[in-house]
Amino acid sequence: LGDELHWVEERAAERLEDETSLAKEAAARCDATVELLRHEHAQEAHEQTVALQQGTRLAREEVGEAQVSAASAQVEISKLRSLLDAQEAALTVHSGERAAEAARLKSE
Repeated sequence: LGDELHWVEERAAERLEDETSLAKEAAARCDATVELLRHEHAQEAHEQTVALQQGTRLAREEVGEAQVSAASAQVEISKLRSLLDAQEAALTVHSGERAAEAARLKSE
């Protein structure tokens, strides 16, 4: 009976050792999986950050282009206003000349 008990104890110790080894291997696999997921998440976050930075840069470029375009439009508007003012002034002078001519013709 003592030998059988000793044999059972040895088998239980071996089984405990095997189970412990399997548990350690499973824990190591879990740790490796967690590290892999952490790395993948970090890579994905980095890629999203890069994409957002590129989008921001493009948006800033578009804003800059829009500002240049708006400034050019303002210059054109100023030129057209000056031209319109000059035409109105010329029309006023021409109208005055015609009125003077009409008055001269009436007085004759």
